[in-house]
Amino acid sequence: MSFWSFKLDETPTYAFVKNVFNKEECEAIIKIGTSLNINEAGVIKKEEKEKNIKISNKISSSIRKSNISWIFPNENTEWIFRKITDVVTSANNEFFKFNIYGLNEGFQFTHYKAPGGHYDQHIDKFYGGIIRRLSFTILLNDKKDFKGGEFEIYEGRGETIVREQEIGNMIIFPSYVMHRVSPVTKGQRYSLVGWVTGDNIK
Repeated sequence: MSFWSFKLDETPTYAFVKNVFNKEECEAIIKIGTSLNINEAGVIKKEEKEKNIKISNKISSSIRKSNISWIFPNENTEWIFRKITDVVTSANNEFFKFNIYGLNEGFQFTHYKAPGGHYDQHIDKFYGGIIRRLSFTILLNDKKDFKGGEFEIYEGRGETIVREQEIGNMIIFPSYVMHRVSPVTKGQRYSLVGWVTGDNIK
């Protein structure tokens, strides 16, 4: 009788990277994000019709309530992509060690506002889409500007292991990890979100 050799999983659930952007840079990103075409955010859902799986982008305020715009590389935003590319590469090499390729979906600028701006529990990986290996979020405004709106990551039996984030800091985590943004009860919250493409887990 033969037995497989098992190894411990050393991939962390998340990592913090402090001071990715300073306050002035965060304010510049907010200015860029709000100047673009901002729309109500949708939710990726699978629908089965005549045995064909279709991916739709439906809006459900019970799951998600926020406004978003998309930031892509150009002469005004290249500095954002350059900084994040360096930070993500370094964090992956130190903590996750995934085989990653790049940032090919653009960055999602997200605006949550009171009352009730939120994104319920979800994962960023989805069937039939681009392979998202790592996800990250960066808070762009001071926590004094809002109440609620805490970024939360779940592990094990639903216990919360991340609840707070400071302006300019990045939380980076595997895209299969469950997370949410709790309802904003006062003020407004701005963030920059992105996903890193990589190999499927084998």
